[in-house]
Amino acid sequence: MKIRYLVFLTILALIPISACSSDSSNSTAAAIDKSGYDQPRTLSISGNGSVEVFPNLIIISAQVTAVDKSVLAAREEAAETMTALLKSLEKNQIPEKDISTTSFRISERTVWRDGESVRIGFEVTNSLQISITKLDSAPRILDDMITAGKDAIRINSFELSITGKEQYLEAARNKAVMNAKEQAEMLGIATGVKLGKILSINTQANIPTQYPRFGVASMEAAPLGDTNTPIAFGTQNIAATVMIVWEIE
Repeated sequence: MKIRYLVFLTILALIPISACSSDSSNSTAAAIDKSGYDQPRTLSISGNGSVEVFPNLIIISAQVTAVDKSVLAAREEAAETMTALLKSLEKNQIPEKDISTTSFRISERTVWRDGESVRIGFEVTNSLQISITKLDSAPRILDDMITAGKDAIRINSFELSITGKEQYLEAARNKAVMNAKEQAEMLGIATGVKLGKILSINTQANIPTQYPRFGVASMEAAPLGDTNTPIAFGTQNIAATVMIVWEIE
């Protein structure tokens, strides 16, 4: 009898605790739901801006290649050709700081014969990168390089680029911001809402680079006369996009 009485008291003691716990849970849920009504109303606008810029830098990647049964003979031939190439750049007043060796490689030249690889000689390759800031001189410089390098020269790439891109990118961003503000103001007038403070700004830039390719095939030297290699420089479009979020009243 005493044991039953103790069990009954224990059950009674647990009932108020369970009720309090249930009330506390309901109160918390109500507070969380209420916080959802405090979110501000917003207006998100994407703005675009761009500037057209003429390239002011040319970067040429070139190499000379020599092949011979003797590695020493191949190296000698490549050295003579590279010396002639460097002299042509010096004649065209290309500063030393704008000329750099990018790679030097000696490898076997092989052919597949009777089911096996047979060495027929050695290939020596010496590569350069040349930066040209006087764009008007580029056709003459390129033709002089081809004449100096003869059949051993390869023009791997010819890149039109822009120095000081940041100033043009800043101008494009400013245009993008103005474009976003104009759109937001027009929408505010059309919908009867008032723009509040800016909550966030995200930006994205697009700076394309042109790569006119001259290929990797050899360029056979021939009498050039008065005809220079034509180069079309064109313009590059530097663009920026901004995403601005306003609070609206």
